[in-house]
Amino acid sequence: MENSEFTYDIFISYAREDYAWVRDSLYTPLTQCLMPDGKRPKVFLDQSDMGVKPGENYLEALAKAIMNSHRVIIVYSRTFFSKSMTRWELTKALQADPTGKAGKINPILLEHEAKDQIPIIIDHIHYLDVQEQPDDWFPRLIHNIGLSVSRDIRLLEMTTQPSDTAINITLPPVSVALSDRGQAGFEEGIVELTADCEGLQGTLRQKTSGGTAVFPDISFRQPAGRVSLTAKAEGYQPATSAAFSVVETKKEEAAITGGGGRPQGVVVPAGDPPGESRVYFFESGKTFAVIDASAIRLYDRNGLALGRSAIHSRPKIVRSVGDRMVLAEWSGRLLFIRESGEIREVPPKPNEPTYAIPGNVVLAGGQMLVGMWNGDLLRLDPASGETALVFKHPAGILDFESDGHNVYIVDFQGGFTVYQGDRPDRQFPVEHSIAGMKCFRDHIVIIGEKKLYQFDVPNVIMTPWRSNLSNILHAMPLNDRIMALDDAGSGMFLDEQLLPRHKFHSTQGAVPFCAGSLGDDAYATFIYPDGTFALLKNSQIVYTHAGGTISFDPRMTALALGSPEGIRISDGSRLQALLGKA
Repeated sequence: MENSEFTYDIFISYAREDYAWVRDSLYTPLTQCLMPDGKRPKVFLDQSDMGVKPGENYLEALAKAIMNSHRVIIVYSRTFFSKSMTRWELTKALQADPTGKAGKINPILLEHEAKDQIPIIIDHIHYLDVQEQPDDWFPRLIHNIGLSVSRDIRLLEMTTQPSDTAINITLPPVSVALSDRGQAGFEEGIVELTADCEGLQGTLRQKTSGGTAVFPDISFRQPAGRVSLTAKAEGYQPATSAAFSVVETKKEEAAITGGGGRPQGVVVPAGDPPGESRVYFFESGKTFAVIDASAIRLYDRNGLALGRSAIHSRPKIVRSVGDRMVLAEWSGRLLFIRESGEIREVPPKPNEPTYAIPGNVVLAGGQMLVGMWNGDLLRLDPASGETALVFKHPAGILDFESDGHNVYIVDFQGGFTVYQGDRPDRQFPVEHSIAGMKCFRDHIVIIGEKKLYQFDVPNVIMTPWRSNLSNILHAMPLNDRIMALDDAGSGMFLDEQLLPRHKFHSTQGAVPFCAGSLGDDAYATFIYPDGTFALLKNSQIVYTHAGGTISFDPRMTALALGSPEGIRISDGSRLQALLGKA
């Protein structure tokens, strides 16, 4: 077979205990050599980007790689001959070239102790001795297999350097370039980032584009005195950044005072306990609700108290549209709230009290719909206090949406059902566990744990898509997109066509609290497991706050920030300052 007919140029067979030596002394130098046509060799190492892919059958992948490799380099060692897997690889290689005449098998002896263990079936094939020929074995090896040493050393270059930062604050995008970009025979590669301390998080492996890899969402989850980043890629010498510091957190005073020493805005009481109070703005940004474990209190931007009501159980859902807000408790109790200060309890009166837990509340078309886990879809009239059962969905209502005409339900049995009026029209399979959904103009987007679903309303077509996230736990609708967040803290903002507008990384265990968008920019706040709040703009965490809540209104004209005195309410200029805008 001609070399061009093989998938790989070289397959390396070795014992896992010898991996470090194989990687540093054999695999990496081989990837820096040149083929006769001037290209880099394709080297199969099981623990590499060209190796066994996730989900592949390991034995089948190895067998195919051996048979489809022009050369097989076998690393003889004591552990190599003691393992059934490596002996199996040796047998497979001999099946392809039993006499050795084709030159497929190229052994090297790593340890003299392994010399007496070489099986008789392969002892007719000469090996290179690493210990006896420490300076000569590798040049002889690459000569035997038709490679040459590249005159040009390929390097990685840190084209942007990180600067001092704080924990959970996203670094400015880190760029790493391949030194041979633009040259003849250049091929894109995979760059990996590591740090010389614990706690590095974000997207740590990126494929280059135009010879450059950009890491937009790198941060640290714990402080470090002085730290450096190291970039690695197959066939390239690593690059290390200049040292920088990662401190505990940025000072809160700058956000509260604006850096001028005088507090900005007005302060309202934080509730009890203060650190667990949450602020929800009405759409206008002129009025807001402070919700804690026992009460909801309404204020205007001047700090004037407008209304108060007790809370009987933990809030599950808070929705706001226009001058209306709805709070749904885990007990099923509903509070209808107006911006004027009116707070009215609206008993849902479920058809069955069992599992009368709200799945979602939708304010659409001048009406309020509540879907319950027990399957009741209720229409509530806040003015009269009357409740009407629209229909009962037998499999329960995990979540739902409405476009004012139809109702779209996701149930506990993995079904998506379209209701026209009170009658089910179409049904499609989805995951049993979903994180959320959003009604766009022509599509319903459903965020599952493993997949994304797009329901085409005009054409009545459901399309599932594979997600690039791991286990999605949270979804939050914005006005023109939806945010998805997985269990590792990675997330993205998706539009109606399920195209990612921005990708980001927060921290493991983060929970989204509020989100909004203006133009192409997306914003969100997250609650971290330690109670810290984080503020995100597009792909970057720009601020973390250990002093309580961070919240903003949909129009980005008001900011709520926890402070030692309570909750400080400021205008949008303070928010823009935190976001780094002029």
